[in-house]
Amino acid sequence: MNKLMGRRCHCERSEAISSFQRNEGLPRPSASQRLCRIAAPSGLAMTHDVYLRLKKTFLSLTIFFVFSSFALSSFALSEEIKPICDREYFPAVHSRLKGAKKSIYLIMSQIRYYEKYPESSANLLCKDLIRAAKRGVKVKVIIEQSSSHALDNSKANREVGYRLAQGGVIVYFDPLETNTHCKLLIVDKRYVVIGSTNWSYHALDKNYESSVLIDSEKIANYFIKYFEKLRRKSSMKLQPQMEK
Repeated sequence: MNKLMGRRCHCERSEAISSFQRNEGLPRPSASQRLCRIAAPSGLAMTHDVYLRLKKTFLSLTIFFVFSSFALSSFALSEEIKPICDREYFPAVHSRLKGAKKSIYLIMSQIRYYEKYPESSANLLCKDLIRAAKRGVKVKVIIEQSSSHALDNSKANREVGYRLAQGGVIVYFDPLETNTHCKLLIVDKRYVVIGSTNWSYHALDKNYESSVLIDSEKIANYFIKYFEKLRRKSSMKLQPQMEK
């Protein structure tokens, strides 16, 4: 009786394995495979049908991870974000400004030009704006102004604003009652630089500062709209004048 029950259980298990193979479209295992039990690394045992299920699951996960890696690589190519902290900021921005072909938008809380240090980092960035305007690039700048606080900063910003306007840059001063703390640059409606870095000696050459360079037309368009929103609220516009 026990032998008959054992044979019946074995036949039912074999039929279940065969049914699974047919449903999954897999080749029918041999007689030895149907009767074997495969030892797992942990010392446990698993039947052949469990082994095949695990194999199929592993293949599915492999395909998933390969596809995910490809998708992430494609995203990285279309939207690149590069940190530019401390002394990395100047060469990255200097290069973008020199290569600008169509447009430059700048919002700056503190911008300086040092007469005694003509080759300072801040001076070179200001010169980049003027040179870009002279070669036909549309250059617009919004600079912080205030009538109630940080008056020394407002005065220094105005001086640089007039210098830029004389070089052909379109300059706007923000509303006197609002503190514009932005440090934002958009080049050619594609590259965005945003972070903590002002265009001053300490920010560019001494301080710990953190900014990012973003290659994204979508983000650039967002910040151009933001620029135009602030521009419409500006307290003053300086008409550009080309130096002879």
